[in-house]
Amino acid sequence: MSNHYILWISIIICIFISLLILVGGGDNYSNGSLGAYSLLSLGFLLLLYSNCKTANPPNKHKKKTKNIISMDSKGGLQIILDNVIDGIIHIDHKGSIKLFNKAAELMFGYKESEVLGKNINIFIPKKYKDKHKKYLKNFNNGGHSAIIGVNREIEAKAKDGSIFPIEIGINEVYVGDEQIFVGVVRDITERKKSEERIHKYTDRLEWAHFEMQQARREAERANKAKSMFLANMSHEIRTPLNGVMGMTELLMNTDLKDKQSKYAERIYGSGSLLLTIINDILDFSKIEAGEMKLDPQPGEIKVIVKEIKEMLFAKYNEKGLKFTVSFGKDTPVKLAFDQTRVSQILINLIGNAIKFTENGSIKLVIKNKKSNNKKASILFEVTDTGIGIDPSKIEKIFDKFAQADASTTRKFGGTGLGLAICKQLVSLMGGTIGARSELGKGSTFWFEVTMPIV
Repeated sequence: MSNHYILWISIIICIFISLLILVGGGDNYSNGSLGAYSLLSLGFLLLLYSNCKTANPPNKHKKKTKNIISMDSKGGLQIILDNVIDGIIHIDHKGSIKLFNKAAELMFGYKESEVLGKNINIFIPKKYKDKHKKYLKNFNNGGHSAIIGVNREIEAKAKDGSIFPIEIGINEVYVGDEQIFVGVVRDITERKKSEERIHKYTDRLEWAHFEMQQARREAERANKAKSMFLANMSHEIRTPLNGVMGMTELLMNTDLKDKQSKYAERIYGSGSLLLTIINDILDFSKIEAGEMKLDPQPGEIKVIVKEIKEMLFAKYNEKGLKFTVSFGKDTPVKLAFDQTRVSQILINLIGNAIKFTENGSIKLVIKNKKSNNKKASILFEVTDTGIGIDPSKIEKIFDKFAQADASTTRKFGGTGLGLAICKQLVSLMGGTIGARSELGKGSTFWFEVTMPIV
């Protein structure tokens, strides 16, 4: 039924419903329902009218439809094929070329007229031709297809004889009883070049990484060998040196003339200094080689501090320095810690304070920063009124063989290993170490470690 008939029927229905409303409806229809039906019919009427106008557009639009090419025509299909960016090639079951679009012409350098009817072999490099013939023969004899419906990367030959990489997908199509093959071809020369660049770059990165790892392993081996050598040499030197110092001490206890006693004291003092240097080197080499092990045992910090104060009494008393010790009220009495290494750190820090302080005082403060039922974080602070350090050089002084000033070594001596060893020992304990200072106003060296409460 045409739209015009439906339109007239809708008009009649609308008129009928309107008459019912005028009469007053009836028992079966309310005014509201009839009004709704009337509006619905009117809407339907307008919709059909719109469809009628769309189905019969004005003549001015008909001129445009004449320029549209039918996709069913051969010309329309050719336009599509010539505007596809990939090459499209049709061949029959014998390998003869039946279609060759514009993209294929640009890719291979042939005009379509030059290749129609020719065998697809003209695009196959010489080294692959025999293989292709065998494959085509096997397929035509009912053999298995390994490339139909699969994208593959192969090499192709252009008209000028150049070989270039392509990606090709082949599908088998039947047009009536005729079997044809459709190949979609894409030149992937630029992609291959990009892949090659990426591959070379990746190879260089992998080689650089390998060389870096090799260099790191060589450096670690060399460093370990150096540390082992220093440890062994320090041990070998320390043994006879202890003998020299022991005999010198015995000599000092005999009846000596003043001049002889002075010589013996110098021998003993020089030996003590040399032994300190050797011990520093031995400890540092052990740490560097990863052989330094901690031995935490239950003990009291007050006990080791008392021993250190007695040990260093002669040094700070000789310079007229006041040395005080202060403990925080909530500092636990018994803790588990490596008493030898904590003593070594404190002796080094207090010894430096004595060395670099000509007058004034040295103060050791020990306090509990935070704790629970099991552990306590203990802070040790050594403050002096000595020469001080330039704040910009504080970080440097914890490096091995480092001094805040070259003149310091000439005037006060030392290897520059003491603070480096302290830093390494504190690190082994899982703690932190640092310093605050100002030139001419003294320094405060501190370290904080967590210790189990016993």
